[in-house]
Amino acid sequence: MGMTDQLFSNSIEAQNVISDLRTQLRKLPFNRDLIRLCENLESMVSDLSSEEVKARRTRKTNGFDKKAAELQKNIVYFQQLIIIHRLRN
Repeated sequence: MGMTDQLFSNSIEAQNVISDLRTQLRKLPFNRDLIRLCENLESMVSDLSSEEVKARRTRKTNGFDKKAAELQKNIVYFQQLIIIHRLRN
């Protein structure tokens, strides 16, 4: 996927993406740093979910859009780290 491709449009889809990444991570040799990064992504999805609820209530999506863009960037970075880790082993 390219940098401009959108991986998700809501927090449920984002959680599915993170779940897929966790599955990929389990297939790799143990790496505590990658596990912590994945846990941080899961925390970001939780924050995104809260922002999504606020956006629905107030009809203002600025907070959601900002958190979604940040999470998108971090997911792409994490995917690259998984690829690098896979190539090294």
